Amino acid sequence: MNGFYQRVFMKKYILSILFLGITFCYAQNNYLFFGVRSGINTSIMWQEVSPEGFTIVGTHIGYHVGPTIHFEPKHFIGFNSGLIFNTTGWVNETETLADTLLYRKDVFKNIQLPLTTTIKIGVGEFGRIIIETGGYLNFTMTGYSNMKEVGGEIYEEAVTWYRFEESDGINDIAYKRTNAGVIFGGAFQHKFITVGTSYNLGLVDITKNEYVMHNHTWNFYVIFRTWKRKI
Repeated sequence: MNGFYQRVFMKKYILSILFLGITFCYAQNNYLFFGVRSGINTSIMWQEVSPEGFTIVGTHIGYHVGPTIHFEPKHFIGFNSGLIFNTTGWVNETETLADTLLYRKDVFKNIQLPLTTTIKIGVGEFGRIIIETGGYLNFTMTGYSNMKEVGGEIYEEAVTWYRFEESDGINDIAYKRTNAGVIFGGAFQHKFITVGTSYNLGLVDITKNEYVMHNHTWNFYVIFRTWKRKI
């Protein structure tokens, strides 16, 4: 995603938040739910290798946790958001990774702000099936690289952050701290517990060098509703 489309995405995301705020202010006899979400996630990087397509860089298993908020103006529709701390990354272990490297793992600690719309389908006394879609903004706080050289030396260092300069090569990938994408998911809610899975499709190139890399994440989670209020 180039700069123009990234700005368009950001504007639409902000407008969605404003629309949700206006709906919240003027709604009557609706419900507001607060909860805690936790779970595991598997993240991969899609690296562009040619104009024709992408290749998948190895999977990293991480976790996520944070508070959530759910606004339900109707029994069958709702809006979700939250402030989620998560870990993502990628692993590449191959003899062709670089002339001097056999192994590289990059791990990031992020704060994510999701905003999704949900449709809920009741299944009698058992609960409700939930279908959700929307978008997210992601800010990376810290990151590190773990590498193994051909000679057997293993070392760890902080990742390089993009500061308006190109990186020098494969061992010096410059990352961007912010990125965005879309969310697709489904869940099942029974009383105050929701169990679900979602897929984060990264739309923004997270690097600034000769590579083009997009973060894609599968999330498996449980949400415990801790507080409910009629408004």
